[in-house]
Amino acid sequence: MTSQTVLADAIDAVYDLLAADVTLNAIAGLKVFDGPAITDRAREVEVWVGATGLDDEGISASITSVVVGFDDERDEALDIFCAIWAIGGSTNMRTRRRKVADAYDAIAAAVLAWNPTTLAASATAEISASELRQMQTPDGAAAVQPFTVRIMGYWS
Repeated sequence: MTSQTVLADAIDAVYDLLAADVTLNAIAGLKVFDGPAITDRAREVEVWVGATGLDDEGISASITSVVVGFDDERDEALDIFCAIWAIGGSTNMRTRRRKVADAYDAIAAAVLAWNPTTLAASATAEISASELRQMQTPDGAAAVQPFTVRIMGYWS
């Protein structure tokens, strides 16, 4: 299996995990996207898998690979770049920030409970990086939390 196939499989797996998570999808007005939202920005909360919408030059995922022996066996860390967006019609930043925090808590719980062994025989997942950004836009207050889902595993 090539590194590109592994990355594509990892993005698919993270999207499937979040799109199916009951706690995350119980948040009113939330939708999970495979990549960035394209047109309809009317939702209160959006989760983008494989995109952040920030100044990241469109990077969806990255892979760090170390060959660990014979037969091309390797340890890999797959980083899937994601973001939570909350944009509202008012200037109330607290509401947007709380929506992002609620979604992030549900995502972090789902990722930590996940067993990504469909990707590799021995794999774990975590949130490896996160930050919170706030801004006022023509559409109202916006909070965005880019985060990285890191999948570490052993591929042969």
